[in-house]
Amino acid sequence: MLKITENILFPKLCYICGKDNLNKFAVCCRCAKNLDFSREHSSGSILPENGSSIFFDKIFSVFHYDKRIQKLLFQYKSLGKKHVSDYFIHEITNHINFSTVDIDYISYVPMRWRKKISRGFNQAELLACKLSKKMKKKTICFLVKNKTKNAQKDLNFTQRHINAIGSYAILQKNASFLKNSSILLVDDVFTTGATLNECARILKKNGAKNVFSLTVGITHDKK
Repeated sequence: MLKITENILFPKLCYICGKDNLNKFAVCCRCAKNLDFSREHSSGSILPENGSSIFFDKIFSVFHYDKRIQKLLFQYKSLGKKHVSDYFIHEITNHINFSTVDIDYISYVPMRWRKKISRGFNQAELLACKLSKKMKKKTICFLVKNKTKNAQKDLNFTQRHINAIGSYAILQKNASFLKNSSILLVDDVFTTGATLNECARILKKNGAKNVFSLTVGITHDKK
């Protein structure tokens, strides 16, 4: 009875349109049908030739990043609505075919410990852990985040790739698992690929055979 009263007084509205009531997830059926799905890309089709090497082997992303996905990620990351991750995992497992690659472990892009404490969680880590249960693969943290001079969001394409160098280091206690392993590396958004490329470089330098990136959204903006 209390639950029914709560739903009447405080209806759960779609996080995208803000109108339709929700059923199971954070997005109403109408908005879900209109989202722009992305799925899979070759690494060469995303990163332009700028003289830098590409270290990941394949790119998986479930949505093209637009205003709608931006709203969902804002609810998830900035407002701490962790249940939005359930919707992302639902769409990832429904729309991405991982059978085209062999995956040994699932990992994620780490955050600085201060930022993780401030936010309360690492959005990429939560996605990786939930996906590991679906795929029955072990989640292992392989990387640590070093302090960088500038935030990636404030930089252009070339600056992001330069700024990312040295931003991550291997977590030595788990390094032995990397030898000849194929890693699915999870993050929230693929923008220029600088962060994921640097993470992949460190993973391969320490023995990984393949690194496949997985993000919720992907953008082709190279500014």
